[in-house]
Amino acid sequence: MRRILAIGFLTLHLGLFTEFHEVLRLPILVHHFIEHQAQVPEMSFFQFLAMHYKTDVAHDSTDMELPFKNCGNSVATSVFTMPDQKVALIVVPPTHAPVFFSSYNSFIPASALDEIFQPPRA
Repeated sequence: MRRILAIGFLTLHLGLFTEFHEVLRLPILVHHFIEHQAQVPEMSFFQFLAMHYKTDVAHDSTDMELPFKNCGNSVATSVFTMPDQKVALIVVPPTHAPVFFSSYNSFIPASALDEIFQPPRA
């Protein structure tokens, strides 16, 4: 019973939400090919397909009834909704002034450098 139900749901899904229902139009394709072959006996099936599916020009009133000729009837949509969530951003003011660190913490006066760097003496 479960298998029959699963096959039924699969068939329903394929028929409604995909282009699988176009397969049911295959007898129309065969019948139309037989009509063309009665008119032009040397026409192959691939020439028939190229004549009907390569262009959008209909030469007969039954051309638009062929399978996969008019594929605008099925719509597949998915709807996914998320529950509303409120996000509150809290701005925290700084409680103290930023502290800057320096690796150069000792001060060397310019007079100490005067003793080391002297111009050359003649």
